[in-house]
Amino acid sequence: MQTLAAFITALSLAGVSWADCGAADSADSKIPAPPQLLRHAGYQHFRTGQYEKALACYTAALQAAEARGSQNIGAMARDLNDIGVLSEEMGRYNDAKKYYERELDVLRPLGEAGATALGETYMQLGGLSLVEGYLSAGESYYKKAVVLLTRHAGGDDPRTAKALGGLGRLYAEWGRYDESARLLRNARAIAEKNAPKFNGALISILDSEAALLSQIRKFAEAERCWLRALKIAEHDYGESGLEYTALLLHLGQLYTGIRDYRAAQAMLERGLAAEQRAKGADTMDRAIAMSALGNVYVQQHKLTQAEPLFLQSVQAMNASCQAIPLACAAVRSYLGDFYMAKGQWQSAEAEYERTVTMRENALGEHPLVASSLVSWSQALRKLKRKKEAREYEARAQKILSSRGNSAFNSDNTVDILSFRAGN
Repeated sequence: MQTLAAFITALSLAGVSWADCGAADSADSKIPAPPQLLRHAGYQHFRTGQYEKALACYTAALQAAEARGSQNIGAMARDLNDIGVLSEEMGRYNDAKKYYERELDVLRPLGEAGATALGETYMQLGGLSLVEGYLSAGESYYKKAVVLLTRHAGGDDPRTAKALGGLGRLYAEWGRYDESARLLRNARAIAEKNAPKFNGALISILDSEAALLSQIRKFAEAERCWLRALKIAEHDYGESGLEYTALLLHLGQLYTGIRDYRAAQAMLERGLAAEQRAKGADTMDRAIAMSALGNVYVQQHKLTQAEPLFLQSVQAMNASCQAIPLACAAVRSYLGDFYMAKGQWQSAEAEYERTVTMRENALGEHPLVASSLVSWSQALRKLKRKKEAREYEARAQKILSSRGNSAFNSDNTVDILSFRAGN
């Protein structure tokens, strides 16, 4: 207790309050705030969903590190990484990429001494590319991360496991299921050896493994993975953690896919409530949560409850569609289903067309594109455009046949939240 009291006193004397780190960098602050105190305050804000305040703290810490120049390169790199992660969670993807690239510039001159940190930064860029739908770029970043981390941190290091898991998640999104399964198995084995110290990496890997299992229709195994990850996240991070919110969404999507709508509604309502408590979070995350819950209401014929969620989700997603097309496509697909349920065939057809375009541009000939083509054809049939409908149905069948993907599942996809499990 005395240590805590001394720490809080130091924060107060330095002009740092958890309400406003910006005060620490002002001209009125008589004593410069120590960077480590700024980082701690930033972390507390981050963990409780106060992203704008967290960003102010980490930015002030970075400025303090930069003022010390080359003597504090390690601190500068860490601060750039923290701000990059935070920017990503706030939906500021261009800013996030710039911070990660600045971090690479800081680390490269260090040579062997900075190689492990360099690998971690490539891993962050891989995850960002995945969220943005740039799968080839993401693969390249993740492969660099795996090589550097295996060589310099060790094959059994949890950071290596996290990089392997990230690459496995990317391959699952890409439809390369065999490669994904192998990488995720290896990653989980490494992470489990290091648990509970590095539970953050294990949560991320379990989440990815569950997503893969869901896509290949092994729903019971997927549920076990997600529930295990959720239990760890609740214990380690509480209900305000990003890990907790993302897992609730994923479980809600799973239960929707297997038509357990009561369980889906419970999970998604909890997830949306947690998402709404986070101040400054990515609006696309909120749009996905709202549209996923709205879709559950649609499946239960509760259109009156669904409508306001879809209206809000459209408003929330508009600014982010270009930056993260796969997430936007998920929202538009749900919106198309809503219009179909209301009998608004023309509006549904327009949403499905947008969905196909976004998914095809990002993924090429992918099962998700086939799923969207089938939905589009259904809307076209309602509009008496049967010839076009048959053409799109044939395209969808060709995609599935050419990939040999007998495990295709049109209900359970992973066009979902960016997920950052911190170590």
